[in-house]
Amino acid sequence: MKVSLKQAVKLFYSQSSFDQIYQEAVANALDAGARNITISFEANSLTDVNSFKLSISDDGVGFTDERFKKFSKLMDVEDEDIKHRGLGRLVYLFYFDKVDVDSYFDCIKHRAFAFNEKLSDEDKENAAETIEEEHQSGATLSFEGYNLTKLYKKEFADPKWIKTKILKKFVVQLFLLKQKEEKFKISIKSRIANREIKEYITPDSIPSLTERTFISSYSLEGEMKMYYSVEENGNTAVITAMSIDNRSEPVEIFGEGNEPLGYEMFFILYSDSFQGQTDASRHKLEIQPSDLKIIQKEFRKQIKEILKEKAPIIVEFHKKEAERLQSEFPHLEGYFEENEIGISSRNEVIKTAQKRFMLDERELLFKRGTLSDLDYEKSMELAGRTLTQYITFRQYVIDKLKKINEGEKEEVIHNLIVPKRQVIKAPNSYLNVYRNNIWIFDDKFMTFDVVLSEKDTTELLKQIEPDSTIQNIDRPDIAIIFSDNPKTAQKVDVVIVELKKKGLKGGENIKVEYQLEQRARALYPLFNKKIQSLWLYGVTQLDNDYKSTLDTMGYRPLLSKGTVYVNSNPITITTEPERVIVPAVRYVMDIDAVVNDAEARNKVFMDLIRERMKTDEEEKKEVKSNNV
Repeated sequence: MKVSLKQAVKLFYSQSSFDQIYQEAVANALDAGARNITISFEANSLTDVNSFKLSISDDGVGFTDERFKKFSKLMDVEDEDIKHRGLGRLVYLFYFDKVDVDSYFDCIKHRAFAFNEKLSDEDKENAAETIEEEHQSGATLSFEGYNLTKLYKKEFADPKWIKTKILKKFVVQLFLLKQKEEKFKISIKSRIANREIKEYITPDSIPSLTERTFISSYSLEGEMKMYYSVEENGNTAVITAMSIDNRSEPVEIFGEGNEPLGYEMFFILYSDSFQGQTDASRHKLEIQPSDLKIIQKEFRKQIKEILKEKAPIIVEFHKKEAERLQSEFPHLEGYFEENEIGISSRNEVIKTAQKRFMLDERELLFKRGTLSDLDYEKSMELAGRTLTQYITFRQYVIDKLKKINEGEKEEVIHNLIVPKRQVIKAPNSYLNVYRNNIWIFDDKFMTFDVVLSEKDTTELLKQIEPDSTIQNIDRPDIAIIFSDNPKTAQKVDVVIVELKKKGLKGGENIKVEYQLEQRARALYPLFNKKIQSLWLYGVTQLDNDYKSTLDTMGYRPLLSKGTVYVNSNPITITTEPERVIVPAVRYVMDIDAVVNDAEARNKVFMDLIRERMKTDEEEKKEVKSNNV
């Protein structure tokens, strides 16, 4: 079956990177036994794509008849045990129109051909010719006719960058050559206009890797090898990869920002089980996500063991990070994966621990039959953890509110308390408890029946009295029906909250008092019928002028960790044809007071949890000491 090269290039290299040219050429050269490889890039400038010239030469065995036959057949498999499909070289044609190959082999044989869609091992013009004088074996690939509009990264022509990419890809293969005391040299040259830069890879460029063998549940042969190097030299560079088919394929092990500063580290995992586990182009892993997670888990475990010996200061940092996590998320103690802390991203560590906790929780909640004594103890423990989780979540919300700066939009505060444009029913679900933070104002509001966030008064009236036909487009920031279900209770309590962003001046803040009175007037039609009490909260920022205004209006300060004013005078609904008033308690409070009061209430629970944790830790140490 013939395969169109043009279609194959589009199919397998719709997404690629220029450095794959270097990696593919070096891989083929090393496979051919080369010990000297030269990469040379030339251009008048990096914007003049028509002047791009790239050549890659080596002293390998050259394009023998056998190697040329395999090269010219697109889908030939080089090794029956490895699922290569000979597609790597297609990257050449993704970037260049023309690739000329000039090769010598067997001392007296020469073959020159163009790598293109017409390439065939049957064409006589591609046949090898015998030469009179002996010539060193090897091959030179010359690339011309760059077919893209630009070089997307200037690093593609930077020898230092190319050197790093090659080292990352072939560090194990080059290390094994170094271990055998074989000499090799990869020369990388770049000439842009009149400026030439050179870099070299020699045995001295390769770190002295240590081989570590360990038992693995993933490996077919029961064990894996880790090649590693840990050097504290002021540079920060970490390479974590799997060695597959003589190439190092990167594997994400360290989360972003978790690379140890001041250390250069190589961790390369090898197993016969990995071989052939890349796609046809040998540039993408084809390991099942579930299997990759197992490999990453074992990878991290081995790295932790190595760091204990080679970099104990990093292990000490990981230990402190574990203590921080347990302090911030005490309900997850015992659920954190020790080998993940300090290596995986912090969010991933928390997410994994949370998932393990919830699985245990679900298993007990839905367990059939009577709980055993052991199950009962575990259920009590999980119940305690669940409550701890909620208390620490509350502290998280408090901390977020404390960080809000002047000038930030009102909706930032609003969404932290209750997401805008939501209607939340009584907390009959796990998620509703975490979506609704009206406890910020007062814990008694946790007994709510319905919370309406930025909804018309018309909808609020219908929630209180389903038969209501009153239309009102007033839109309170937050409205709460609490203390009882309006469908079954004769009367209910209603809370209205108006929020203002930080940084407003007194003249703008005073609008909150007017808005609260307007909300009371809008609810008046149901007051004696279905509403027994009305609680009005204005949350804003209070300066001295506004405090004086509130004092003049009959507000009085209330005991608080901040500034809170209360007014229990009735609100006048109308004066014509007769004066109508309704009782209502109004609070105008500084946003900082709201947060500080909430934190004071939550601190009681946080302190209780911390004391319990200290007691548990002391008991564990005592048991451990007695066992010793």
